[in-house]
Amino acid sequence: MSSNQFAGHTDDDLLALARHGSAAALEALFERCRDLVIRVVRQRLNWPLRRLVDSVDILQDVEVELCDQPVPMAALQSRESWIGYLCVLALHKLAESQRHYEAQRRSLDRDVPLECVPALPQPTAAAPEGVSARERLDLVERGLSRVPRAIFRLLRVGHTHAAIATRLHISERTVERYVRKLKSLPPPPQ
Repeated sequence: MSSNQFAGHTDDDLLALARHGSAAALEALFERCRDLVIRVVRQRLNWPLRRLVDSVDILQDVEVELCDQPVPMAALQSRESWIGYLCVLALHKLAESQRHYEAQRRSLDRDVPLECVPALPQPTAAAPEGVSARERLDLVERGLSRVPRAIFRLLRVGHTHAAIATRLHISERTVERYVRKLKSLPPPPQ
């Protein structure tokens, strides 16, 4: 079921469906609370980070987290607990971005001359002995961060770039950019 198929349902109905394991109901609940979570993120996003992190990126990370991790039952008891859960997830993602920004800013070796960067190994055409193609894909997937991992998983099951963009609430160009990066990755270790 898509989120517009829940148009006649109340939030309490969706929460009940989500407690019984409906991923579509969770998605519909997330869509209904999207604007509120974005407002919370924008309130807390400090000025140095605003030029580096978009509030929609934080929201996408929250959505990916919802897909990756089970939602605690306590978060599905009421609309308020659901919104609170989403806001806490968003604030954790925001803090993670802040820590990353601070670490980059303080890093002594952030500027490295190109001569010092080691050349990437050339991809091999054949899989190593004893390693199946599925195992190689799993190795690649483990090395990715959340959004590229979500895109990689959706590509593996046959979704188009447009479908991935719609599902993750990002532009199709962003999906294509991630796909180009995925294609340029070196092969997994053998």
